[in-house]
Parts: sequence; structure tokens; C-alpha cells
Amino acid sequence: MFRRLIALYFLSACLALGAAGLPAHGQDCNGLNTPDASELDCNANGKPDACDIAADASRDWVADGVPDECGQDCNLNCIADAVDVAPGAFMDTSPQIMPFNDGNTPRTHTIPAPPPATSAVTLGFTTYRDLVNLLRVEVRLNGTLIGNVSTDNGLPAGCRTGTAQLTLSAEQFNALVAGQDAEIRMQPVAGAWAVCSGTYIRVTTTYSVAPHSADCDVNADGFLDGLDIAGFAARALGD
Repeated sequence: MFRRLIALYFLSACLALGAAGLPAHGQDCNGLNTPDASELDCNANGKPDACDIAADASRDWVADGVPDECGQDCNLNCIADAVDVAPGAFMDTSPQIMPFNDGNTPRTHTIPAPPPATSAVTLGFTTYRDLVNLLRVEVRLNGTLIGNVSTDNGLPAGCRTGTAQLTLSAEQFNALVAGQDAEIRMQPVAGAWAVCSGTYIRVTTTYSVAPHSADCDVNADGFLDGLDIAGFAARALGD
């Protein structure tokens, strides 16, 4: 009985994620010329599912048009099971960091608490600057030198866009980040620079991440893991 109440509690909490008030009678939030009340509303918040998703009131990581809180969620974490058990991808792109035109202008980009990597980590750099041959950019992650890149792409000197990549192992990345923020510092090595207007550097970080959850019944006792934990808490409290 207690487990059933816990399940109902978590379900109501997930449904609350999509609740944002009831629309007026006859409202048509998605412009389909159909009253909202006649459209699918799986979370029963008075708004069509499509409008919840479009307004970011409900998540739809599975991209099936159904709010995640309405899908199967066996471990009761308000994340659809199809998303929970699937490996994901992480990507972060900095803005164009300006200026980037001499050896005295290091630039940094910080990624707040990135998740641990489960694959090699690729840093992709795009610059607009004087592409002086052999001029390099020194790259550090949280203070540790991880490599040098050149974005001249074999082109002659001049104000041009160039690209480069730097790859490091998941183990190296995770050790340097260690659950903290990741600060990427980009130091251009001084050289013979042309006068370019609007110079910048941009960095994109990509890698794979682990699933949110490996299983819904890890100990194979026939009870969902979320209920196992709740049941243990209840027993500890003498219920």
C-alpha cells in the first residue's frame, strides 16, 4: 500500500511539471482551429500536449509529441524511460570571443559543471584573424596545457576564417574537470599580425555521456528501484 502511495505521489509531482493554469473556454493555443478542450491532454492540465511542449512547460526528449511526464517512467525520476537508458551527447559552443588578434590577448570560455565524458572529447576551434603561417593557439583546460592548434588551414596570411580541432581522452578530460567547471583558455602565440577588424575565436566541445539510468530494477527483486528506496525509507521510519 505504501509503495502504491509513493508511486502516486511521484506521478502527481511529474504531472505538476506541465501544469500552468487552465485556458479559457474555446481557446485555441496552437492555431489549429480546434478547441483546446478537444485535443490530447495527457497530463490533464487543461492545455493540449502540443502547446505544453511548444511552450517548454513540458519536456519531450523522446520527440514523440507526448510530454515526458505522460510516458513510462519506471524509476520515477520524471525522465522518460526511453531517454533514461539511452546514451546521450554533450555539446557546448562558446560565443564569438573578441578580440583575438595578438599574443597578449588570451581568451577563456567556461563550461559550468559539464557531465563526465564516456568518449574522446573534441574541441573544435573557429577563428577570424590574420592567418599567419605556423602561428599557433595554445590551449589549456583548467590550467593544464592540453595542446597547440593552428587555424591557418594552409592559407596565405591575411584576414580570414580558419578552423582546427584538438582531441583528448575521456580519462584526461574527466581528471582535469573533476566534477568542477571546465575553463578553456586560448592563448595566441605572438607573431606578425595583420590589422584585422572583428577578430574572434569560438570553441565547440563535444563528447558522449552515460545514460541517466542503467536499469529500473537493478537488484532484480521485482520492485522498481524508486520504490525500493522509498520502501527502505519507510521501513527505517518504522512504517
